[in-house]
Amino acid sequence: MLLGKLLVLPISPETPLNLVPVDYVADCVIRISGSAAGEGKTFHLTCPREVAPKAGELAEYVRGWAKDNLSLSLPNPHFLPVQALKQAGLAYNKRETDRKKGTEWR
Repeated sequence: MLLGKLLVLPISPETPLNLVPVDYVADCVIRISGSAAGEGKTFHLTCPREVAPKAGELAEYVRGWAKDNLSLSLPNPHFLPVQALKQAGLAYNKRETDRKKGTEWR
């Protein structure tokens, strides 16, 4: 996205993103690895859904950050939910199959 080349994002702008700061994860790894209580257990370090940023919010933050810190004016991304991409792909595959069989509708 920072190069301005990722214009279509395959996600809804309302989708919450499970982003966790790396320093939080590093602190947890150090605490867990030094604790006998963590031995043999699995830990999932995740962002609580109620505070997770949405895809659209993150895109706007990145655009603002790039403008303020890099003097880059990034284009607005277009969000295309995965289901829409899937439907477009299936329709394309059907057209290509029909074309190869010579049964393409004209």
